[in-house]
Amino acid sequence: EQLPGDREALQGLRAVGEAQEDWASVVSVLAREAVLVPSGERLEFFVRIAKTWEDLIGDLQVATESWRKVLEEDDAHVEALTHLVSLTEQLSDPSGFVFHGVALLEHLEGAPRVSLLRRVGICYADSLQQEADAVHYLEEAASGDTPDVEAARALTRIRESRGEWEGVMDSLAREARGLGGIEGAGPLLRAVKIALGELRQTDAAAGLYEQVLGYDPDQKDALEYLSEHKYRAGDMEGAVPLFARLEKGAAEWDLEDFDVQIEACRFYSHYAQSLIQLGQHDDAKTRLEKALELNSNHLPSLKAVGPVYIQFGDWRRAESVYRQYLQLIGGSGDQDELASAYGALGRVEWALGKHEKAQKRFAKALDLAPNDVNALRGMGRALYSEEDWKNLLNVYNNIIFHAREPSAILEAYLVKGHVLDVMMGLPEKAAQHFEKARHYRETLAERGESVSDLDRLAERSLLCLGEISLRKEEWPQAANLAVEGLAISEEGSESEALLRLVRVISQQSRDEGRDAAEELEKVCSLDEEWASSLRNVPLSNTARMHETLRTRVQVSPF
Repeated sequence: EQLPGDREALQGLRAVGEAQEDWASVVSVLAREAVLVPSGERLEFFVRIAKTWEDLIGDLQVATESWRKVLEEDDAHVEALTHLVSLTEQLSDPSGFVFHGVALLEHLEGAPRVSLLRRVGICYADSLQQEADAVHYLEEAASGDTPDVEAARALTRIRESRGEWEGVMDSLAREARGLGGIEGAGPLLRAVKIALGELRQTDAAAGLYEQVLGYDPDQKDALEYLSEHKYRAGDMEGAVPLFARLEKGAAEWDLEDFDVQIEACRFYSHYAQSLIQLGQHDDAKTRLEKALELNSNHLPSLKAVGPVYIQFGDWRRAESVYRQYLQLIGGSGDQDELASAYGALGRVEWALGKHEKAQKRFAKALDLAPNDVNALRGMGRALYSEEDWKNLLNVYNNIIFHAREPSAILEAYLVKGHVLDVMMGLPEKAAQHFEKARHYRETLAERGESVSDLDRLAERSLLCLGEISLRKEEWPQAANLAVEGLAISEEGSESEALLRLVRVISQQSRDEGRDAAEELEKVCSLDEEWASSLRNVPLSNTARMHETLRTRVQVSPF
């Protein structure tokens, strides 16, 4: 009382108050001390006052004001900001909470920062009704590789209330990333419903289902939707693995249920058609037969399995399938579809030796679609057996004009060349057609198109051209054609042996006996039949070798 600023007396009073736990007296003394010290030392006393009000007296309201006094001395005091954020949150002071929370965010990193971002965002949304600010902080909390789940959910609620469906899908995807594991699939499945329902965006739904499988690889809805989506988009490489994963659960399908039967039939049919596109015909056949076990009149499966049976040479089953297929579509199928089926049935019946019936099928197909290439090819074979060369040449001219498959065009050139040479004795005209086949393949290659599947037909045309060149005694030309053919021939094949024999005859005729002898040894090593006959033929007897070659080259093109 005599000396109000006596520091020693004040410290004594504070010590007595602390000993007696008279905290009100302690904060009073601290306040008097703070006035006496230099301004640079006051902050320590203000902090002790605020802590005493908060921790020892428990008056949160006064503590709040005390911590604000600290901020007046140092507006970036992290401890004060931290306590103020906690106190205003406890006192339900939303304005104070977001004010101090935003200031504290500048000093935080990692999980504490994310937690505060979320709480500030939710406070803006729920207590202050300031959605723009809420979205700003919630989006930051729900960003990164591991978003805050509660922040993402709060974002979803805000965007749902606004009808911002694109934003809802985004925040659900954030929630999924935050959850991780199988739980992450849940929010994405909700997002799918929005994509398909409110937005009607099938591609967006597909993208979301792709993400679902990242969290739950066996999620049935995702597998079903994505496999169909990729199948309809023509992405067979993407569809087949998904179909395969779905099929693993086939044992659990209730096939007694009619609706399940229908879906299972469709599944097997689409799975099989995807496999066919990838060249996996054996696996496709198994799935198509399963589809037909479920529904013997399933048109897409009948249509798909017919060509597969033809490829495997299962002519009896193919015949049964095409007969059934025609019975089902006879009154409703369009002309092109009917023509295709009749043409395929004709091919099957031809293979079964039912040539007269087959020819009727081809004729029926061409009545319906005069330019159906498969029917024309079948009719060409029938005309060949009847030795009706004039009509045959017309048929193959139509094939060349209307066909879209390069293999059909090349085959037409080869058949015409064979008929003109062997059957009609017109080697010059025949050579023109073999040359056209050769040029056609070269043109495709120059365009950058794949021609590997045409190699067998192309090497045949080169072989025929080489043999005609031998007849004309054009030895260098014959040798060059043989070399060109050998570049694409299958190693160890009959074609390789024939092309090498062209070279033998050409070399021997040009007095290259040593080269011819070596080449002949290679020919004999490739063909056991020739090994026992050609070795006994003197190299000088090129006429005999040529006759042997010609016998094999001029066999039926079918």
